This record gives sequence, structure tokens and C-alpha cells, in this order.
Amino acid sequence: MKRWFSGIFAMMMCSALPQAYAQDAPDAPAEVVVLRFANSEVDQAVMDRFYTELHDALEATEEMTLAPGGEVTIDDLVMMGGCSTPDAACLAGLQDFVAGERLVYGSIQRSEDVHMFSMYLFDFKTGEFLQRIEEKTLRGDDAWVARGLPAVVEHFVWGESAEVQVEVGGGADVEVRLDGEAVGQGSQTLKDVAPGEAVISARSEDGEQLIERVILRRGENPAVYFTFENAIDEAPAVASSGSLLPGVGLAALGVAGVVVGVVGQSQLGGLEADAEALVAGRSAISPGQVSRAEELQSQMDRAHTMRVIGFSAGGLALAAGGYLIVRALGAADDERDGLSWDVGVNADSVGASVRLDF
Repeated sequence: MKRWFSGIFAMMMCSALPQAYAQDAPDAPAEVVVLRFANSEVDQAVMDRFYTELHDALEATEEMTLAPGGEVTIDDLVMMGGCSTPDAACLAGLQDFVAGERLVYGSIQRSEDVHMFSMYLFDFKTGEFLQRIEEKTLRGDDAWVARGLPAVVEHFVWGESAEVQVEVGGGADVEVRLDGEAVGQGSQTLKDVAPGEAVISARSEDGEQLIERVILRRGENPAVYFTFENAIDEAPAVASSGSLLPGVGLAALGVAGVVVGVVGQSQLGGLEADAEALVAGRSAISPGQVSRAEELQSQMDRAHTMRVIGFSAGGLALAAGGYLIVRALGAADDERDGLSWDVGVNADSVGASVRLDF
């Protein structure tokens, strides 16, 4: 009897497992068909790059997977379904013509250096548009468009997923605008911004306006700096750690220059002693010593040139290299502002000093 009940219990458990597993299993990725985008005056290289970025981004969501059937445009598909315009009601009746659960379509128009994108994502299951962007533009040369294409696709696939840091020098009352809309005053971080081309501006109380046009990408946090003439604080130094290697190089060059100056000074002193010994207080020298005098003069000229160039170039290089090293080692902004350098070059020596005011 116990074995019989055990067998029934095992059969009940086995029959319940598939249902429980189906409830816990994650939903399979929705199959999405990307139609051929209508375009006007767009280079084929741009279209190819756009399709690549779009396909990769859709697959990267892990919520969608590409399905075949993208050889036609939305106008062709609407005509097949007997509709007049691709609204939600029309698209809902086109599922029999599409081998997928979702549909991506749109257009790219070009006029001179402006590319304009309109993109739509429609879900047959809900009968609604899950995403749409209309008349999003990129204005610029080929390099600008190539950088902006992935950002446009990111806006379409992930929505407002970018951020940018705005640093303003000149007071907290400076008004900051994003694409013409006021977003606050003074330095701030703008979050949940649409990836793509953005125009960021800052306007002071006296009417002075500064504008920056940037490409914003998902997962990046670039910084835009605005410094007005009456700025109290300068814009933060960019990548101070990056100045360590150039600083060391300049300092080494400065040391080499000073060494050259010292060598020149030493040679000049010896040559001057030889010249005094040759003349020895005489008002004239013998014809046999003329060539020796000319050679001494030439050597003295070279030594003098070595001294001047060595001390001058070496001193300047030491000062510049020292400043970059101090900056790279992480001096605070107020300390860097208090740093001052003084280089002195004379006929016999070079001097470089640094002063920190606090």
C-alpha cells in the first residue's frame, strides 16, 4: 500500500513540475522585424552603418531577437494590408504579413549636412507603439554623423538614458539650457537625457551666452565647461594626471639644457684665460699667433652660445615641467591657483623658483 501511494505521489509531482517551471521561466525574447528604412539622399555607407548599429542594439537588449522579413518598407507593407497610413489600427491588422511579434520601421532624410531620423517600434501583442522618435537630427560632417549614429540608435532602443556634467564658472546664477529648454542654474549633472546630438548653453545675468554642441552616449558622462569673463572660479583642469609624463619629460629636458649651459660657461672661462695669456697685456700679437687668436675667438663664441641657449631653454623647460608635475600629483584647485613661477636667466646662471600663496 505504501509503495502504491508513493507511486501516485511521484506521478503528481512530475505532472506539476512542467507547469511550475513554465511559470518561473523567463519570457522568450520577442522576435522583431526591421523593415527597410525609407531614405532620401543618404549615402549607402551611412545606411549600412545605421542598420548595423540598430541590429546590434536590438539584440543587446536581450528582450528582442531579430526575425527575417525586412526587405520591404513600411509603405510597401501598408499597401499590402490595404491601409492608408501606418497608425496603430492599421499596423495591428498587418501581423499576418510579418514573421515576428514586433515591427521596427522609419525613415532617414538628408538635406545638405543635416540627417533627420524618424523611428518606430510597434508591438503586435499589445497593439501599441513601444517607442518612437521623430525628426531627430545630426548636423555636421561625415565624422560627426558617424559618431552620432550609435547615439541616435541608443535613444530609440533605450530611451532617455544619457547624462552630462555641466560645469559653470562665473556664479550660480548662470542659467543652463538643454536644447533650448531651461534645466537649472549653475554647475549640475543632467540625467535621463536623450542620447544623440545636444545643444547645451549657459547665459549669465548680463546677457552673455556660451553654447556647446555635443554628442551624448548611453553609459558615458562627459563634462561641458562654461567660463565667463567675470568668472570667480576657472573651469576644472582636465585630466591632471595626464600631465605627469610630459612634466617629467620637460623637467629632464630642462636639466639637460642647464648642463649644456654649465658646460658652455666652463669652456668660456677656460678660453678667456687662454686669451688673456696669449695677449699678456701686449697691444699687438705676432703674425704667427693670429690664427691661434682667431681660433680662440671662434671657440669663445660657441661656448657663449651654448651658455645662453642652455641656461635659457633649460630654465624655461624646468619651470614648465615642474608646474606640470605639481599639477599631476594632485594639487587642489585653490593650490594650483596660488602657484606662481619665476625664472631668471643671466650671463652666468639660471634660476627657477615656485611660490605657493595660501
